[in-house]
Amino acid sequence: MKIKKLTREEIKEIEHKINTELVKKEKYKYYFCEGEVNEPEEAYIKDDYYIDFTIYSGFCCLGLIKLGDNKPKHSNYYEFIELIRDRLKYYKILLLWCYQENTISMRFHRVIKKKLKGQQILKNREKEEQKNKKEH
Repeated sequence: MKIKKLTREEIKEIEHKINTELVKKEKYKYYFCEGEVNEPEEAYIKDDYYIDFTIYSGFCCLGLIKLGDNKPKHSNYYEFIELIRDRLKYYKILLLWCYQENTISMRFHRVIKKKLKGQQILKNREKEEQKNKKEH
């Protein structure tokens, strides 16, 4: 299956599934940030993989989540890389985030960093939260 650009209605349906079903599953515990609402500008799907591009604080964030338990027929990142490369031209900057505990996402981030010559910034979430509490 080729990557398919989703309509606004299809995005809403998938976001609903993510926020009502997947959020409850243990294997997805590192995919969600409390209090953040994901309203993608655009989204795509390939096999069971959903990739979205959402604007937060003026920056475009790339999100990728596996929607089902089906194993991919092959682990070829080529189409994802080409899509991300294309969207990078459009958005100029794409941000990816994940919890360091999410080893699957960290592996994907390393591939993106290598293939697109990206930069990686690691932040200690607990120190950031403590700093923000002191400032307020």
